[in-house]
Amino acid sequence: MVGVALACAARVLGAQDVGAGEPRLVSSQVVMPTAREGAAPTPVPGQWVILHRVGTDRAGPLDSMRTAADGRYTFHYRTSGQADAVYFASVTYAGIAYFSNPLRRAEVKGEEGEIFVFDTTSSRATLSVQGRHVVVAAPRPDGTREIGEVLELANDSVRTLVARDTLTPIWSLALPTGATEFKVGDGDVASQALVERNGRVELYAPISPGVRQLTWSYRLPASAFPLSLPAQQFIVQFEVLIEEPLSLALGPRVHKLAPVTAGERVYQRFLVDSAPAGEVLRVQVPQVHASVKASSIRGIAIAVGSVMLLALALFAARRTRPMAGARPSSAAAAAPGEGDAQRLLRELAMIDSRLESGSMEPSARAELEAERSAVKARAKAALAAEDPTA
Repeated sequence: MVGVALACAARVLGAQDVGAGEPRLVSSQVVMPTAREGAAPTPVPGQWVILHRVGTDRAGPLDSMRTAADGRYTFHYRTSGQADAVYFASVTYAGIAYFSNPLRRAEVKGEEGEIFVFDTTSSRATLSVQGRHVVVAAPRPDGTREIGEVLELANDSVRTLVARDTLTPIWSLALPTGATEFKVGDGDVASQALVERNGRVELYAPISPGVRQLTWSYRLPASAFPLSLPAQQFIVQFEVLIEEPLSLALGPRVHKLAPVTAGERVYQRFLVDSAPAGEVLRVQVPQVHASVKASSIRGIAIAVGSVMLLALALFAARRTRPMAGARPSSAAAAAPGEGDAQRLLRELAMIDSRLESGSMEPSARAELEAERSAVKARAKAALAAEDPTA
């Protein structure tokens, strides 16, 4: 039924095209990796594959088909409309959507167009923390401080981790006591999938194999310092960046690195390699005096945003981790090495799917359409940054 509906939608969209552009072909497979080291992925037959077009003028499905016995799918199509349009294929397996890389060339075959899918599990044992990076800004006039966090969460299995039910997060982390004004930053999951509840950050998005970056920020009062940051589980790299020169991060294995700069601001950098569960980093900052002038700390919020981007850049190289038994590939938008553009395209397609369902209140639909516009603009910018000639 889904394929029929999408095919009908494709005919309607095709009727709206003015002229036809370059003829294109994508012919590849839907495959599933195995747990055996070095083993080739297994073809997945009988799955609906959908060809999508996303552009500034319009977005939607173009065509659909089921994979053959060898997992193969083939689409012949033509470009149309605005030149900035992006084309990609998707498949939904066990309720989770997976995506190909953007189809940028006139002919895409083999591994370049592969879509990896995964079985699911609800076992949290598949998740590990590759990095937790905490950014502590200078104080505001009232003594409160903005805190930014970047966390690298890895699914080291060959299964997509899903929640047991709608009330049980797949992962959570306690926020420091007194944290307020929690905000989700730009990361690798949709903003609505990462929430603050009862003093904890809770994650509800499915996590496929690979590394995902989560970002958020909050505010802490002066009374929260010295600040204790415990490792709730083993962390490959536990890092703290603090804006003030007289600040310290103390712990059994912590060592100080060279400061880093974001804009005109310098951050002291402290690192723990291989932090065991239960290890605590204690952050000490200078006392805030009532005579501190607002002019001396203006732009704190902007500084936190810039240093979180710095932290994302510093550790971007850690995002790609090989899956057991799988060829290194970024063919699936949910696979290791997913870029910002792929993540945003995946999010856009999921929003389109929700809008097509038709079962929502008008106010909810309006809110979702506004979110779609914002995601679409970000996807366009990300694609332009990745390939200005595309």
